[in-house]
Amino acid sequence: MNALVLAGGFAQRMGDLARDVPKALLPLKGKPILEHVLRKIEPLEEVKNIYLSINARFESQFTDFLQHRPSPKFIKLVVEPSLEEGEKLGSVGGIKYFMESEQALDPLLVIAGDNALDTGLFGLLLLYKRVKSPVVGLYDVKSLELAKTYGVVTLDDRKRIVAFEEKPPEPTSTLASTGIYIFTVPALERVEDYLDKNGGDRMGDFIRWLAKQEAVYGFVFGGKWFDIGSPQEYTRAERELD
Repeated sequence: MNALVLAGGFAQRMGDLARDVPKALLPLKGKPILEHVLRKIEPLEEVKNIYLSINARFESQFTDFLQHRPSPKFIKLVVEPSLEEGEKLGSVGGIKYFMESEQALDPLLVIAGDNALDTGLFGLLLLYKRVKSPVVGLYDVKSLELAKTYGVVTLDDRKRIVAFEEKPPEPTSTLASTGIYIFTVPALERVEDYLDKNGGDRMGDFIRWLAKQEAVYGFVFGGKWFDIGSPQEYTRAERELD
């Protein structure tokens, strides 16, 4: 299994905070956000290689980060050619670019580089190994009003995803997608077909489409989770993350 950290965006909602520094390298509790992400991945024995999907604009900063950070895993940058917002490939496009550039087609743990969790990824991995199907990491935000700002998932009694809505005006669930996924090889082989037929590169749209093609399951994380997409959430994570 490989792991792919998606850190190729330009974080426009973060304003001046991420103008000259990629969001994944902003400090959180004294360490870059990316450091917190890597510390969740590295204990997983199943993960052999870690790839960081980044954009060309910030390549030198990520290179410097890796040069000063030893790891028990093989870590490599996958540099998308984008230099500004309008050129970025998006989440699904980033997965396709990674598979093509690295000639890699193995089960894949995908995690957004702006995630902050105070729990591990072992439960997610255990569910994947049991169901042998794609798994989406979820978090119960416990508020229908708050759920309107996320990709919202509905599960059946077998934890299988039966609905996925991006920022629904009337959510039917409070289970938010965390931007953490495990994809099987057959699911990854569907990426190109999805992009050819749909054109969109939002991960939520891909998950909704994928769930109509095959069984996709949801795993609900406990503890605390922060989606650092705004200065307000960044401040909250700095204040509340253990």
